[in-house]
Amino acid sequence: MSNSVKSNYEESLSPQLHMALADVLSDDTKPPTISVNDAIKSFSGGKTMISVEEGVSESAMHGIVGVGRGWEPPRLITFCDEDARPGYNSMKAHEYQDSAAILEAKVNVLAALIHHARHCTAYTGAGIST
Repeated sequence: MSNSVKSNYEESLSPQLHMALADVLSDDTKPPTISVNDAIKSFSGGKTMISVEEGVSESAMHGIVGVGRGWEPPRLITFCDEDARPGYNSMKAHEYQDSAAILEAKVNVLAALIHHARHCTAYTGAGIST
């Protein structure tokens, strides 16, 4: 991400999000960062979200808070040639999985966001009560 794009992105964040990101960035348990090419080679068969989905953005893989962190792309665990949302401009319904280190980093970001939120609402799907 270029410095000007990153600067515009950071300026658009709320004060609470800035506080949450500061908490996460000050944490010493950040996962190691690797290049996208190294990440693709490191997984069995080289199948990651970047190698399967054409033009997938970093924010589609990790959310806007994950942009610019150098997190490795999720790896493909199930190939499915069906559309994820038929009738919409969508991607295929493949299933992906983050590494344990990236998942832990994302959980830390979520915890920081909830901690600094003035109000927190969860939009959930069916089955949340079970």
